[in-house]
Amino acid sequence: MYKSLFFAGAEGHFSRDQIVKYRTVYGGEFQGLGFRVLDPTLGKDVDQIPLEELVQQDLALVDQSHIAVAYLPRHSDGVLREIVRAKDNKLLVFGFTDRQKSAPQETLPYLDDWFVDFEKLKTVLRTFLSPSGEYFTTAHTNNVQGTVVLYGHDLHEVAPHHLHRVVEAIEGKANVYHFCAEKSHIHELAQKLPTLLRLGRVEKVAVLTKDGSPHDVQMHTLTEEVAENMNFSGEVRHYVVEKGKIYEVSRKAVRRSRHLSEIEHTLENPFLQRKVAILLGSRKDEPALVQSELLRILEAAEIPYEYSVISSDRNPDALRDYCGSLDDSVKAIIAVAGLIPNLPIVAKSWAPHLPVISVPLRGEGYEPRDTLLASASTPGERPIIVSGIGKNGLEKAGYLVLEMFGMTDEKMRKRYSEIQKIKEAEVRTAPKPS
Repeated sequence: MYKSLFFAGAEGHFSRDQIVKYRTVYGGEFQGLGFRVLDPTLGKDVDQIPLEELVQQDLALVDQSHIAVAYLPRHSDGVLREIVRAKDNKLLVFGFTDRQKSAPQETLPYLDDWFVDFEKLKTVLRTFLSPSGEYFTTAHTNNVQGTVVLYGHDLHEVAPHHLHRVVEAIEGKANVYHFCAEKSHIHELAQKLPTLLRLGRVEKVAVLTKDGSPHDVQMHTLTEEVAENMNFSGEVRHYVVEKGKIYEVSRKAVRRSRHLSEIEHTLENPFLQRKVAILLGSRKDEPALVQSELLRILEAAEIPYEYSVISSDRNPDALRDYCGSLDDSVKAIIAVAGLIPNLPIVAKSWAPHLPVISVPLRGEGYEPRDTLLASASTPGERPIIVSGIGKNGLEKAGYLVLEMFGMTDEKMRKRYSEIQKIKEAEVRTAPKPS
């Protein structure tokens, strides 16, 4: 069965010969992939067809499509109407240009992805037509090494571009498998996965599914259970796609999903519905965070958090995407600034609705004064809170979050006391210097 691809193009900016050329070239490429290309202008004298009639024909074809792809080297009102219609019909909508230009601003709310590399677009479209990788239960796992990506079978049609993002971010060998919990018994996954992890050649596992699927959620919970039972020391990351966006889910959240009582506890406690995003600019800054009191304070207060390492200098696009993907549960960002003082400022620019707490670090090569000055010099409508410098600043950032979340009643005074007892006990049990 052919999948139908609706091909939209900015006719108003080209001559008839140019239209025929790009329609023929790109339409032929899509047909070569295996799509039935729906394109009312190909082979017709578009000069003789009124624009409004052309658009109406296109809108009717959108309703018959499985996916929409728009050629947009510049803005086009007609194409905008077509991709809006496609998005209203909950179709995947991709845009592309062969002129190394960014997507027209008006189209951004309706595009699932934008490509300036046509070969990459074709790779994603191939995945839309057919799953990537091998079906997990038929795979030979003896020689699997590096990173394993396990994704829900229907994801290749729901979010092929997000699947490619996850795979492209992997360093080294990526082994990609798909699995359908609706068609295969989940115990088939449970039989092979322990063997794969037990062999010791796998360093990381990534699980990617469609959020809200009662079948797919088993893939996450089972992976966590197997990793625990096998004492897997590698990295496990969970991703879900919901309403066209990809979200990373913490291992703690996946483990809790197996225990309804813990989920109920989370729902009853309004504090637990507030999360903190912690940003680091470099892996070199990670020890300072892990060894500080910040994470212990948040954990003692049962405030969920996630921390990510994204450089505002080397990877600004990833930082923009991350800030844009933060959901409503995130109520504050703590930006730990090391060598580069830009991180708190850039985070605030991409998440202007969230309070940003800046913590400059001390150490060789670090200039806390640069971060302090940069954080204090933002425009009036972009305020940044500086909690302090180094270890002390990280600790104060934790207490500042507690105050921002209104956790200063009698219950929280008890939690403050618990935090102090934890700290005192660690001091008492710490080995004495020789």
